[in-house]
Amino acid sequence: MKTKTFAALIALLPLTGCQDLYKSVFPENESEAMSVLLDKTDEMSKPKSDDILKLYNISDDKKYDGFLLRCRPISDVSLEPVEQFQVKPETWINADDVERVQEIKEFQTSFSQWYVGASKPINKPKTHSVIYRTLADEANRMADLKTVKVRRILVCSDLAEHSNDLDLYNPRDIQLVQNKPQVVIDRFEKLVPIKSLKGITVYFVFHPQNYNQQQQYDIASKFFKMLLEEKGAVVIVGANVLAEDEH
Repeated sequence: MKTKTFAALIALLPLTGCQDLYKSVFPENESEAMSVLLDKTDEMSKPKSDDILKLYNISDDKKYDGFLLRCRPISDVSLEPVEQFQVKPETWINADDVERVQEIKEFQTSFSQWYVGASKPINKPKTHSVIYRTLADEANRMADLKTVKVRRILVCSDLAEHSNDLDLYNPRDIQLVQNKPQVVIDRFEKLVPIKSLKGITVYFVFHPQNYNQQQQYDIASKFFKMLLEEKGAVVIVGANVLAEDEH
């Protein structure tokens, strides 16, 4: 059936605007990319793998699109191994529907199986937490994917930076972030500049377990939200993962 359709469409090329018809027959399939940052410095609740995958909203009319999923830990160092899962975009005229559905299923299954191990409880908390440098590096990678239409960063963390750059367990630094956030933002910008994040949506996901955690998270999330919004990102803060149209 595809062969006959293809032949009929090719026969129409001389009778119409070739470029316009070509684009309608062979559309440039859109792609979506997402980075997932998992805080491994302390024990905290994390979203389910299915909830993360739902952000792609892979439906029948999107099955030829491309999907990229990068996963890296937030740790006491900024250089950590990255896991990457990908389905490359494909034009419908060249694709086998059954194989394509299977390819997408394998993409989802591979991530879910990896996530089981990556989200296991932490036995020993780390004494430091490098949030900004990890986030900045991943944000810049997303910023470089200019041909990707939908770009997201999912940060599963309490955002409690505890490094030489900033210590959100230190009352003096907490006060600085609250009263003079731009001073800290300018300092961070000199350490690791962040490119324009226009067109990128960032999710901060954390479920506080008590009042003190809530207070600390409010301070940290407000600061990092301001930092990323200055770069053009849309920032969504919540206790669980919801798609943009669900907020």
